[in-house]
Amino acid sequence: SSHPQTTTTCSAPVLNCKTIENKIRKNIQYSWRGILKVCKEKDVSKLGEIPVSDFLDVVEKFNLDLSEGEINQVTTKYDFRKNGSFAYYDFLQSCVLLLESQESLLLQRVVVPKPQKQQSPGPFFSAMLRIQPQVLHCWRPMKRTLKSYDESCTGLLNTADFRQV
Repeated sequence: SSHPQTTTTCSAPVLNCKTIENKIRKNIQYSWRGILKVCKEKDVSKLGEIPVSDFLDVVEKFNLDLSEGEINQVTTKYDFRKNGSFAYYDFLQSCVLLLESQESLLLQRVVVPKPQKQQSPGPFFSAMLRIQPQVLHCWRPMKRTLKSYDESCTGLLNTADFRQV
């Protein structure tokens, strides 16, 4: 019987938080960087969540002007895991970027897989590795010679001239 009660107490605050968020939006838009910094410092596990008690400190520090009832509604809405933590990142997204917190879960940063490294270097890379020591050794005379072949001063040479150098 306690489970349905939890459901009703969780769904009602979500509906009422819009007005609360609108009420504090201007204040948060001016101080969101400071709020984020403080929250990140308190978020030792780097999960985007802090204990509700820490959020109460943030509310007080940044004068967010919320009543106890409003704080309860906001903290209930942003306690996604129902473990007494406050999802400050989603809260700030909702207030600053005007994103819906539940929808913002879909918009969170996507982890892009690192590109696969080539198994063997391509022919261009192999050639560059082969000539690198010689280029490092005599780059000044090479530069002078390349400039002398570049009569129009465009920085470009045709392939035959480049091969001659």
